[in-house]
Amino acid sequence: AAHANGEEAVRLALAAGCDSIEHGYFMGEDNLRRMAESGVVWVPTLVPMRALASYRGLRPAERAIAAQNLAHQIEQVKLGRKLGVNIVCGTDAGCAGVICGDALREELALLMKAGFTLAEAVKSATSAAAALLGLPGFSLTPGQDADFIVVRASPAQLPRKLFFLDAIYQKGKADGRFQPPQR
Repeated sequence: AAHANGEEAVRLALAAGCDSIEHGYFMGEDNLRRMAESGVVWVPTLVPMRALASYRGLRPAERAIAAQNLAHQIEQVKLGRKLGVNIVCGTDAGCAGVICGDALREELALLMKAGFTLAEAVKSATSAAAALLGLPGFSLTPGQDADFIVVRASPAQLPRKLFFLDAIYQKGKADGRFQPPQR
């Protein structure tokens, strides 16, 4: 994995043979094409820029720049998806303004804003992310133990209602310790 931004940094990382680009802000179409052709994975980390765009500790002009950067990155994600780049959900959780858990829901929503279907966004955060980490076989398939959640929401309400949990399953069995909240 290479944490790289800008055309030259990403080009050098790709030339060095990295298997994934984390962030990739302002990498440009040529690098996206190279990634699609060579199978290099991209983790665009949209949430940190969104956090900066709303951070009140920055001056309005700085927040505006962050908002422009986010809009540009969303356009790059649209193009990368169109070109066939394998895009994986990642949040940079723990950096300023990025809250673990909530950030995943936000990142999924931003990927959907970039044109992903709900199913594509969920795959980017689950089986595609597992494959990037060298954990093959992480999918909901018959006969395989699975960890998953059941949420109280229609597909149209996701990912916004991702944490309205009705059940948690671990290794294919309901987690008896979980008690859904009273509604």
